Parts: sequence; structure tokens; C-alpha cells
Amino acid sequence: MNRLNILAGTWTNAVGKKLELIASTLQRSVTAPSNFSGDLSFQDGDPSTPAEDYFDWVLLVTDPNDSDGDGIPDLSDLPAVQPVLLFFTRIQRDGPEVVFEWSGEGKLQAADQVTGPWQDIAGAISPRRVTPSGARKFYRLTK
Repeated sequence: MNRLNILAGTWTNAVGKKLELIASTLQRSVTAPSNFSGDLSFQDGDPSTPAEDYFDWVLLVTDPNDSDGDGIPDLSDLPAVQPVLLFFTRIQRDGPEVVFEWSGEGKLQAADQVTGPWQDIAGAISPRRVTPSGARKFYRLTK
């Protein structure tokens, strides 16, 4: 979390002029950890003018924000944890039973209507054999 990579692309300045940025990297300051700085290089912004445009710039980004209160500026915080996708890896009918298999720590729930109410199936670990009851039954995994 000490480096910010900026990909090549098109930036637009305050007067609507498009500038082509060459990829760049900003580094976190050792003495001021909420500051990142680095060189930005652009292609000539307007080749039709007789003078060359400013190709190289130094960008300083300061990030005093710490929205999660961990003492680390938000820009250099660890990325948010990606949600774990819960899905069945296998569903199989075995006589009157249905066998559900899944990976991870999802909880198996059942309901008589797709809109619920949903109830946890106590002690359900994968694989779980279930004997459905009633006219219909719905199952899902949840955190």
C-alpha cells in the first residue's frame, strides 16, 4: 500500500482540452505517510502550437482522511474485503432426499415460499441431505 499506479489514459483539463497521460506511479512519503507523490508525463497536448506544452508534472496527493479510524489514510488502506460468493457446488436428488453441497461457511436455509420466511437448517454442513416436506420447498445459502 505504498504505491499508487496510474494507468495510461486521457485526462481532460479545466478548459476541456484532452491530454494523453503516460502510465505513472506515485509513491508514499516515508516522512509523511498521508502523502503520495510522483512524476506524470503527458504527450504533447497541442502539436499545432509552436511551443511545446509542459510534458512532465509532479503530482502530490495528500490523504488526511481516515474514515475507518484505523490510523491509516484511506488511499493507502487495504482494499475492502471482497464479498464471498455463496453458491451450491452440487445439488442431487437421491431417492426422497435432496443432497446439497457447497463450499465455504454459508448457512443453509429453507422456506415454503420463495419470499420467505427463511429458517436456518440447524447444524447444516456440506454435504447436507434433506427430505423436503409439503407441496414445495425453497433452499438458499446465506452468510
